Amino acid sequence: MIDSNLIALFTVATFVLMITPGTDMVYVMSNALSSGKKAGVVSILGVASGAYIHVILATLGVAAVVSASPALYKILVLTGALYMGWIGWGIFTHHAMISSLDKRPARTLKKIYMQGVMTNLLNPKAIIFTLSFFPQFISHEMGRISEQMLLLGVLLVIIMVLVELPLVFFASAIGERLSKSERLSKRVHQFSGATLISLALYITATRLVMH
Repeated sequence: MIDSNLIALFTVATFVLMITPGTDMVYVMSNALSSGKKAGVVSILGVASGAYIHVILATLGVAAVVSASPALYKILVLTGALYMGWIGWGIFTHHAMISSLDKRPARTLKKIYMQGVMTNLLNPKAIIFTLSFFPQFISHEMGRISEQMLLLGVLLVIIMVLVELPLVFFASAIGERLSKSERLSKRVHQFSGATLISLALYITATRLVMH
């Protein structure tokens, strides 16, 4: 069991970090804006699942291996950026493909969920966060380290959901109003997709080209 004071500190620190815009938040809000509330909620569950998988990997020691290898780190950065760009392009062109094909099946919730999982898993910052942040709130005197890590992981997921859920409702409400106009709906998809593509390019430029 973790000391209650450490849990309180972890909660406050995590909340502050979670309200700072990042890859996960951009992905969630883009989906909520372009595809509605349900897609936004599923996106949250996806990135939250990815975050907890990172905690499990850190507990098993896998994350430390990746973090210690510059080559593996760069590969992960590039893969994550390409994946983010691919998702963005899919959203950007979605409306145009509906118009040209007249009828195109929308992305399933399962696909949106899995994309959320992969978006988080392929984010190297999530690995560094887990490895550097979690140990500060773990005490050897309080029992098994693995159990404390997994418990903090559950708390992390809860905080992620609580922070991002209101943003989903806000973004989906805006998207719903804009979707009543076909022209505006197209612009929403283009904006959401372009945002993800721009983020992918930024990640590539700042973490690969400049290092």
